[in-house]
Amino acid sequence: MQKQRLSIGSAIDFGWEQTKKHFWFLALVVVITMVIGYLPGIVGDAFDEDMLPMIVIVFLVIGAFFMWIAQMLVSVGLVRISLSLVDGKKPKLGILFDNFGYFLNYLAASILYGLATLGGLLFFVVPGIIFWVRFQFYSYAVVEEHASPIAALKRSWSMTRGVTWQVILLNFAMIGINLIGVLLLGVGLLWSIPVSFIGMAHVYRQLRKNG
Repeated sequence: MQKQRLSIGSAIDFGWEQTKKHFWFLALVVVITMVIGYLPGIVGDAFDEDMLPMIVIVFLVIGAFFMWIAQMLVSVGLVRISLSLVDGKKPKLGILFDNFGYFLNYLAASILYGLATLGGLLFFVVPGIIFWVRFQFYSYAVVEEHASPIAALKRSWSMTRGVTWQVILLNFAMIGINLIGVLLLGVGLLWSIPVSFIGMAHVYRQLRKNG
């Protein structure tokens, strides 16, 4: 089998060009994602639980649960949006939430992914890093191939065979891009986050084609 090669520069360039082309749409997607992600914590910090009646606390907990479900749906939506852009299609905003058909497989795969990565980090560190990288494309397999949780993880493992170090470098490059976004008063995240997730989808497509 021909050894796979990844171009980190190509992934970043593709994400950059797509972000430039669809900036306002992607900026709105990022804002919605961040609001859903941080709102429960902001609301929780705004109240002193010792001063609230139990019924209010119950409603806050229920609200946090539904916000968590929304976060999971949005995570799948980001994968779908990024794949649409890789395909040259203009996605609709509704894709962010219309993902109940993927929810259970994505949730189960995410739990397994987290356990594998955490287990590797706790015991030997290096295996945890390898699991983090080799399994990280599971979400794309769940969305595009309708894979079961185990099958999605296996698919990601198979696709990243022989390119582990390249994918590690890719992840660090994307982290660096988002750190720059943070340093630009946080506003830069409206650009850096789309560049990152679109670039990752581009790499997934490369790996899937070659693997």
